[in-house]
Parts: sequence; C-alpha cells; structure tokens
Amino acid sequence: MRFWSRRSPAPDVNHGARYLRRRDDEFVETARVIDVSADAAGIVHVHFNLKISGPRMTEEEQRTLSLEYFHRLYGEALPG
Repeated sequence: MRFWSRRSPAPDVNHGARYLRRRDDEFVETARVIDVSADAAGIVHVHFNLKISGPRMTEEEQRTLSLEYFHRLYGEALPG
C-alpha cells in the first residue's frame, strides 16, 4: 500500500515573498514568508505571517505549514 504520491516539486519559496489565496467566502489571505527550513525529519516548512482580510475585518497571525501544503493553498505569487 502506498501512502504518498509523486507530485511536481513546489517552486522556490523565499524570505519576503508574498502569496495570495482568494477564498469563496469573500475573504482574501495574504501570506508573507518569514523563513523556510527543514525539520529533523527533513520535511521543509514555511513560516509566514498571514493577513486575512474580509468584509469589515482584518486579522494577522503567524503560521507554519509544510512547503507542499503551503504551495497548494498559496499558489498565487504576488509581484515583488
């Protein structure tokens, strides 16, 4: 039984880069990369600040996701 799939590698994600995610509920998420590093198991993680903007509300927080999952959620890079 196989628990993983082969996907094309995620593109380089660099410190300071910004990415966008448009949600179906009128909210927009903007992620700004703080750091990219591998853990002890070799899994690469993206540490980022997240700004969530929507009708009459804005919130900011810090999050960490694996590089693969980060790329799936925040695939739209914003110009530099």
